[in-house]
Amino acid sequence: MGITGASGPVIGIRLIEDITDQHKETRVLTLSMHDEQTYGERCLKAGAMGYVMKSDPPEMIIEAIKTVLNGERFISSALKARLLERFFDDKASSNPIEILSGRELEVYTMLGKGMSTRQIAENLTLSVKTIESYIDNIKSKFNFSSIREVLFNAIKWTLSQDVT
Repeated sequence: MGITGASGPVIGIRLIEDITDQHKETRVLTLSMHDEQTYGERCLKAGAMGYVMKSDPPEMIIEAIKTVLNGERFISSALKARLLERFFDDKASSNPIEILSGRELEVYTMLGKGMSTRQIAENLTLSVKTIESYIDNIKSKFNFSSIREVLFNAIKWTLSQDVT
């Protein structure tokens, strides 16, 4: 079993993908300070076997560890309910961030932290044109009319998530 911890949720998700791609037998349990409703499903999709919040009671964290060690997925009752709701009703998504791909979320978060297109490109080792394409996709998915609207909403969302 692996324990993930990184400087931010998006980096943590990439780490989970890397670990589970390179070490298929490794079971990853994510212990996070970030909101389960926003990142729990993303971590599970990335390959984690479970997601618990640092603020959860110790008994739940121990239960999650035992569950994952037994080769089963650990999903909190709140996340289970949400996943079931989304399964039966596509309109049930309460967080518009869920419509972004992993890379789009990375770009959106970096925009929200005030990074320029060039800085994002350098950080992700991609071309500026590729980053601009991601921004266009974000703009389209959110139905934003301008880059200013993308930036405003990215900053607002990033601050509300306290993304580090």
